[in-house]
Amino acid sequence: MNDTADLARPPATVEAGCEVMRRAVAVLGVDHLYDEHFRSFGYPADIYKPRTVKGLTDRLAWQTAIDILIRATTANPDNIEGKHQLALMLEHLGQVDHASDVRAEIAKLNPSYFPNNIAVGRLMEFSKPMEAVRRHYANACATPSSYSLALARSVAINGPQILDKTSLAELLVKIESSKQSPADDILLDLAMGFVSLAKSDSDSARQYFAAACMLSDARDGSPTYCDEWSLAYARAYLVDLVPPGRTAVPNFATINPVRLALACASQQRAQGASIPVLCAFETAIDRVLPRPPTLNHRLYHGYRIAQLEGRYYAIPREVADFFLFRGRVYRQPPTHYDRISSGREMVASQMRPSWRRFLKSIYFNARSVAAHLLNALRNGKHAARRLARLSIEFYMRRYEIPGVLVDSEYAGLQQSVDRSTTKKSVGLDRMRKST
Repeated sequence: MNDTADLARPPATVEAGCEVMRRAVAVLGVDHLYDEHFRSFGYPADIYKPRTVKGLTDRLAWQTAIDILIRATTANPDNIEGKHQLALMLEHLGQVDHASDVRAEIAKLNPSYFPNNIAVGRLMEFSKPMEAVRRHYANACATPSSYSLALARSVAINGPQILDKTSLAELLVKIESSKQSPADDILLDLAMGFVSLAKSDSDSARQYFAAACMLSDARDGSPTYCDEWSLAYARAYLVDLVPPGRTAVPNFATINPVRLALACASQQRAQGASIPVLCAFETAIDRVLPRPPTLNHRLYHGYRIAQLEGRYYAIPREVADFFLFRGRVYRQPPTHYDRISSGREMVASQMRPSWRRFLKSIYFNARSVAAHLLNALRNGKHAARRLARLSIEFYMRRYEIPGVLVDSEYAGLQQSVDRSTTKKSVGLDRMRKST
């Protein structure tokens, strides 16, 4: 019995714990999604909602994610990243004392770990005097820009009491004078955004947060001494995921990258910056409609030579639009290229939205009839799977390009092309002589 229970438990890894936490945050909107679906389409969402939502909540509870990370860090006590994620989860749930204990363990393992030192300051804001918090930030922050960001974030979240006798105007001057290198731009934009929040200037805060997020994406990550919590807050704020409250920051919420890119573009457009707006829109479009994987095209004796996964393909030159799937070449490319690993997914990727809606309506309207038929027929499910497999194979054969030459070596493919072109030329000569 215990062995069966152990097999059903999720793996005790940091990645598994974080993934469960993200799904647990996403489950919060499932109830609302069912209600919207019921009002829009009239499907029996009210029948399936209790079982589905309860099952998801039990399986993807936050405590489950915490248990996974506790097991992972217990198995590997030196895993700093796992303990860091565990402390973030505890902080997100408001368990400040437990989060502080985990932060103390991380400090013993690596006293110079910057994300942990900043997180300790955030936890100190709950119970310690503001003077002690300021001293901690002054010792923990390695650069003036990171110290300014820590103060600005604390002012926006907790109020101006952390500044002691310093005013917001003086803090602004300190932020502007703390720039030492171009890498500080992200930190300073975040700091200016938090100061704007403290001044209740939402428009300016969005502009600064958008600039910081765009710089972070353009540089493929944040600088070394950037507070990742602050950057996550900025991204969530831009897509309206931050409700009012100290601990209501969705650290593990899945932020839609398309919405984030469009939000950054709208803020840059309000400032009249045309080039950054075009770049942001291009990023959003690439995420909605991913570009096809690049193939090494090369013309050889009237064939297009393409190479993918160690194999070479010779496609007739008149075929300009094609894609490769499971060692075969097809004429009609799919609408997206992500996670296409089966014939069913390939066919679904080519289906128009109107056909999808039509088939879904047929399925939901005829599901009771189909259930009776499947129960009445012996081996009905097996026959249905076989029929679906045959229909997919027929569809794929319909769009397969004939006359494609394949070889594992480029020299062998060249020889095949030479033989093919020789046969074609001989055939043309015979036709001319006969005519």
